[in-house]
Amino acid sequence: MFETIDCRFMRPGRRRVSLYVLSAGSLLLILLFSVGATGTPGPEDHSGANIGFDWIPPNASTAMLLGTVRVRAASRQFDLRVTPETLSPDLHLESAVCKPDPHPFRCSMVYTSKGSRATVSMQFRSSANTFTVDVQADKPFFSALHVDWWPASTKAVLIPVPYYSGNIAYLSAAGLFANAYFDWTHSSATVLDAFTPPALSHNTLHVASPSLADRAAYIQLNNGTMNPMRERLVVKLSKNVADTFPPIPNPPSPYIDGLAGRLVIDIWGPAFEEIANGLAMLGEHGLTNCVAIIHTWQRSGYDNALPASYPANELLGGAALKQAIQAGKNDGCLVALHENYVDYYPNYEHFTAGAIARTSQNQFALGWLNSTTGIQSYATKPTEMVNIASTQSPLIHGTYGTSADFLDVNSSIPPWLRVDMDASVPGAGSFAAFYSATESLFSYERKTHQGPVFGEGLNHWLWSGYLDGVEAALGAGISRNTGAAVPLFVDFDLLRIHPLQVNHGMGYYSTWLPPADTMEDTASSDAYRMQEVAFGHAPFVTSSFWNSPARVLLEEGLVSPVARRYGTQTVANIQYIIRGKWSSSTEAAKAGTFSQVRIDYQNGDTVIANAGSQNLTWNNILIPPYGWVAQGKQLLAYTAIRNGQIVDYAETANSFYANARNHRDWLQSGDIATVSVGAFRQTAPRTFQLALIWKDLERVPMGEPRAFLHFVNAALGTSPDSIVFAADQPLAVPLRDWKPGQSVMNDPLTINIPGKVPDGTYSILGGLYKPGTGITYKLAGQETGMCRYVLGTLRITNAGERLEFTSPTEPRTQPDSRLNSADSLVDFGSVQTDGMVSLVRDGSKWQLFAYPSYRNVIVRLQASRIAVPPTVLCNANPVSVQHPTSVNGYWQVVTFGSSSCSW
Repeated sequence: MFETIDCRFMRPGRRRVSLYVLSAGSLLLILLFSVGATGTPGPEDHSGANIGFDWIPPNASTAMLLGTVRVRAASRQFDLRVTPETLSPDLHLESAVCKPDPHPFRCSMVYTSKGSRATVSMQFRSSANTFTVDVQADKPFFSALHVDWWPASTKAVLIPVPYYSGNIAYLSAAGLFANAYFDWTHSSATVLDAFTPPALSHNTLHVASPSLADRAAYIQLNNGTMNPMRERLVVKLSKNVADTFPPIPNPPSPYIDGLAGRLVIDIWGPAFEEIANGLAMLGEHGLTNCVAIIHTWQRSGYDNALPASYPANELLGGAALKQAIQAGKNDGCLVALHENYVDYYPNYEHFTAGAIARTSQNQFALGWLNSTTGIQSYATKPTEMVNIASTQSPLIHGTYGTSADFLDVNSSIPPWLRVDMDASVPGAGSFAAFYSATESLFSYERKTHQGPVFGEGLNHWLWSGYLDGVEAALGAGISRNTGAAVPLFVDFDLLRIHPLQVNHGMGYYSTWLPPADTMEDTASSDAYRMQEVAFGHAPFVTSSFWNSPARVLLEEGLVSPVARRYGTQTVANIQYIIRGKWSSSTEAAKAGTFSQVRIDYQNGDTVIANAGSQNLTWNNILIPPYGWVAQGKQLLAYTAIRNGQIVDYAETANSFYANARNHRDWLQSGDIATVSVGAFRQTAPRTFQLALIWKDLERVPMGEPRAFLHFVNAALGTSPDSIVFAADQPLAVPLRDWKPGQSVMNDPLTINIPGKVPDGTYSILGGLYKPGTGITYKLAGQETGMCRYVLGTLRITNAGERLEFTSPTEPRTQPDSRLNSADSLVDFGSVQTDGMVSLVRDGSKWQLFAYPSYRNVIVRLQASRIAVPPTVLCNANPVSVQHPTSVNGYWQVVTFGSSSCSW
């Protein structure tokens, strides 16, 4: 029999609750429990949409549903079914009691299976645009809980949101944006995964696979038991797209102020001596405020024998790692080493099976497979991560003097990828245990290294604030390797992630670039930089460009002054150009257009970014595709068109940066020298002399490298296997004694052609290498791979009686329209230059850095902005003392041979 209670009461908006009780012996189930919210919109719903929610428990025909969320919007209504999954074929709903008092509204449902009884308790809350359902079972009767995708009648369109791995949809039939997800902070599940049908419409081609939201699954532990269900379903609807973003309830990083604007330099591979020399060179060119992350340094090599990393790899220099770290600290940089405590390798000398997470079948849970060594790692038990880190991190910090940390893996994955199913440990079978253990690990590393913790990007929104910054890799919301086509839908990142930590870049270049593209392409590098500014990220340099002065100084000189300001600011407003007008994020989401964005920050700064195909004019500044501008009080920065040329400029109260984009400077940056054949003379049959000429570009002392020459069969290409004979010699002047712009000729090298070498034409390839290490160095010229450069051809005829040398021809290259191919002078107003110039004022003292130092860069400064000093000192060898005078309102500094000048 049924008892009926009808309760009416008033809250903001009228609600009606009907209470029905089903007795144990009843065969018919009819339950109605309405908690609709109507009337005055709440604080999250700025659009004034009239949205209500009802909860409808199951009836006799829907007994295996947990219930249905009914959404009422204006004259429409639609249902989302919430369905439990069970391992038991004889599960039955025995009774249900729903009552409105005390608030929040509650239901209690009793299920039976194989003579056992379980109670499912439910609580309901609603606001103007959010409905939550808390579900908790006292016994493990359920293997999953899922919520339906929006019904077809809503005409739902999936909205890809960069950096968010859930499913936000535009219900075009109702004019509402919607999101339904299980709250990861209130879950006992093993995994949250997607129950969404695979065939969905969406308004961009770059949508990533949905990975969070609509299914909470429970998996049996290794003893056959399973955790009872505990979940919170959240349903959000609004006319404003940002209202449907989930909150991230994490505490903000305590290092935001100190990290805002810091350039992150990501270093992979080179020996420690090279790292020290490279960082010292960057410091000479003006690097002062960075984070240097050294990834490859571990005792047994990268991703091998983990969790042991300490001590530093002897093949890379061993104890010299300390000098590399100190070189970064000398530049004013924080320095972090790569650590990993989630992958546990079988060749770890202290290997113990008790430290490895288990599967449901009591097998070792797998971690990362090192494709280079072929060694399969296992997943560390979450409960062991901090314990294992304590055997490594204090030694690393104490020995090498780290001032930050990089933790591999943890921040890139959703927590349910590393769940321990070992029933004997606390939190077994629940991803919440890994989440909590990772929080503790981040905290431990902060304390141990006495500085911020960095990590991998991807699913980092779930972890934001518990660590301090990541390379902001895409893959959540938008597919990886989308490159310049990434839509500038910045709202989720700026409104949810940005207040919690300082991320950098747009991910590693290899995960951002489309497969056929390269960061050597100026359009790609401009698009990458434009995106990092639009999304509010810190500047970033990685891959082989980490020690390229032009790349590093561009990021620090151009982006850092802007990022230093927006890194600590909250967003006031975001708009997009839709049909020629600045429009709201909501209108942009409906149109699926995110190519031109304006972000206004609370401090009054405005950032405009242009990912469109046409130029955009703002405040009389012409912004090209992949250009941007930032303007505020005592701030102006841009990549824009000036006098028909794309250029870069940044100005604050105490600094100026100007980049004329000289194409030779850009292409040669990071190259040590150019090499060419200065003299060739045949001295006997099958014998000749050859002299090499070196011109210094970036003077980086790194021991005593030698020159090598490879004579390769031109018909077989330039692979290492095609080497027919070779030679090498020391440099006539040690590299440490070279001066910027200096040319050095080696003594003629006598080369005898082996008798077995037949007549023919052979390509001559040359370069620099460090004996005993296999290290070769980057030069300017026609590279054929492996840092080997084309020097010409040798033709052998008449069995070696005649030898002829031919100089190489310059390859024809298409001029890059985004570079200053004419090497012309650009007038920025405050600065005139044909190179790259940075000025920084400290009180009454100025320091100027001009790049490159190996040529005479024109540097003219406007006397009305930067007063003419009586004396300028430049760090040439010998020191240059100059007494400038003003001509036509400008005064000039001669920088040739100098990396910096001061007055």
